[in-house]
Amino acid sequence: MRELHFPSSLSDLEELNSGRAPWQRRLTFGLIFELMASVLTKKAEREKLPVSPLNITFKDFLEFQRTLPFELTSHQKRAILQIAEDMCSTRPMNRLLQGDVGCGKTVVALAAAYICALNDGQTALMAPTQVLAKQHYRYFLELGSAIGLKPVLLTGDEAGEQRERVEQMIRNGRANVIIGTHALIQERTKFHDLRLVIIDEQHRFGVRQRRALEEKGQNPHMLVMTATPIPRTLAMTLYADMDVSSIETMPSNRKGVRTIMVRETEKRFIYETVKQTMAKGEQVIVVCPVIEGQEGLELKDVTTMYKALKKIYSPPYSIGFVHGGLPEKEKDQVMEGFRRGTLDLLVATTVVEVGVHAPGAT
Repeated sequence: MRELHFPSSLSDLEELNSGRAPWQRRLTFGLIFELMASVLTKKAEREKLPVSPLNITFKDFLEFQRTLPFELTSHQKRAILQIAEDMCSTRPMNRLLQGDVGCGKTVVALAAAYICALNDGQTALMAPTQVLAKQHYRYFLELGSAIGLKPVLLTGDEAGEQRERVEQMIRNGRANVIIGTHALIQERTKFHDLRLVIIDEQHRFGVRQRRALEEKGQNPHMLVMTATPIPRTLAMTLYADMDVSSIETMPSNRKGVRTIMVRETEKRFIYETVKQTMAKGEQVIVVCPVIEGQEGLELKDVTTMYKALKKIYSPPYSIGFVHGGLPEKEKDQVMEGFRRGTLDLLVATTVVEVGVHAPGAT
């Protein structure tokens, strides 16, 4: 510690700056060792928890594939089989599913919920925003009905009789997939037989929140999903208590992503590119860091950007805006309009960053 804070020579200082000092490496090793010991101890404790193995046959898996309107990629199939193996074992699953936006993580989560439903268990899927929770609900409703899934939505929006009706369906087991936000971990939310917990965008939730949902069941299986790219060695360190499934291939109908940086002085190029994109019948999302302009901050805001783009493109193009400050009903209307293609351009804050489904946006 003394050499770290008071190096005795210039060469020692240079070693410190480059991360090569032996005492620096010893301290780093100690910190990582502590972390790994703690994480692996938790893993060992979790694996001792009693859990009844679930059952799924190859015929069930083929039936699941048959009902899908698209072909699964090899990596999606691999992830589903890894999850099935976990859920059919005598230890509770604790798996991280990672993959880039658009790689098809949600259908893997759908498969996990299907396995759970085949065994008369319930699945809880917690999303960080109402926009994303409602999107998952629509997805599970559309693709899950054919395989026996009965999803319900539980967010802060539901109140009164509607809230009570949903909670009753959760309590008596009539709903076998419960999709929602933090409302899922409220004390009043009681499950009939929670066997599987799915956390979407896991980095948006704290450890206590994830544990609170887990404690709603009797040692349920845990699947957490993230689109944040995590290098394999880092994943093995930070998530050593979890098994990791990676989806590294995109569905064949997905276009490649091209990223370019344009100078502030080249606005004309941006405006022309946006116009050409909309002229082809495709949609555009413009993301701003703040809702309204603030004195002393040179940041593009949604309000100003929306007005400016409306002057340029409307008519003939339809433009909308969305941010976290809007009432939920209005936010839903805008997002639904964009999803259906009635809006050509959407100006938004980072409320759209988390897995929002917009197939027309290129």
